[in-house]
Amino acid sequence: IMANITAGGFFESTFSPTKTIFAYAISFLVLSTLIYFFPGYRFSRGALLVTIGFGMIGSTLLRIVISAAVSIKNNYNDKQIVIVSNPESALNLHKLISSNLPQLNVMGFIHSKPAQDSTHQLKWLGTINHLNSIIENEKISDVIVTDEQTYNNEISFVTSKYKNPRVNFHVVNQLEDFIVSKLISEITENKNEVLKYRANLIRYRIIKRSTDIVLSFLLLTVGLVILLMINNKKNKIISKIFNVFNGKYSFIGIFELPGRKNFGKPGLTGLAHLNQANALSEKAILKLNEYYLKHYSVSLDFDILLKLFYREKWQR
Repeated sequence: IMANITAGGFFESTFSPTKTIFAYAISFLVLSTLIYFFPGYRFSRGALLVTIGFGMIGSTLLRIVISAAVSIKNNYNDKQIVIVSNPESALNLHKLISSNLPQLNVMGFIHSKPAQDSTHQLKWLGTINHLNSIIENEKISDVIVTDEQTYNNEISFVTSKYKNPRVNFHVVNQLEDFIVSKLISEITENKNEVLKYRANLIRYRIIKRSTDIVLSFLLLTVGLVILLMINNKKNKIISKIFNVFNGKYSFIGIFELPGRKNFGKPGLTGLAHLNQANALSEKAILKLNEYYLKHYSVSLDFDILLKLFYREKWQR
């Protein structure tokens, strides 16, 4: 189970056989290595190999069958589409889709307000804040966004807690862009790839939260005396670490901007913090936050810690 979570086989794609094979390979390497240190259990290597082998074959075949069944079921004939755009752009894209892909059903458009023209051909479904309920009620399979800025500023936040692998999100300006995006999402099996930040993937969230809990617990117990000795602002540092322990903050994360929606957890330090965030413009901070969330990895956190240590020790 842990290997599948680590490989992203459970939550990050739909019935991916390749990630299942990778997860079983990791399991075999780890378990066979552990057996090496226990001589009394070396005889079980054969049983382990057979178990992993049959498990890999069975799980892979099952996922291939399920994936094929889902692909057959989710063909173009039952695609319900909603367009997030202003009324004029939505209508133009609707006409192109109706002319070139008549098998697709455009249910309506989403905008801050309905069309002023009462004869507008497309139905106004609501605002972006109602996107999740619209997807459920209208059984939407594809969401087309014609403005990338709108997507980055609003839709990512609204859908951050919406995890439905059956729904595709496309940021496009033309019909050709939609077709390409649709093809890529079907081939890669990553339905919401444009929607996701790496920092919000379940495997990274588990690793990051576990690390925060362990480190903050150690600092608040075993390392408390040392922490108080080396830090002048005793009450403030204890409060910060306690906020990490209870999940309000992370040791490393994004820079929190007042009045802004956060797509990730704020950190005590991070990319923007290292670059003297108080002297940076809001736009620059947003770009640094965006980079951290999109390109997150354990090694990136480690690099930030090294940079912080270097700055504190040698650049005073």
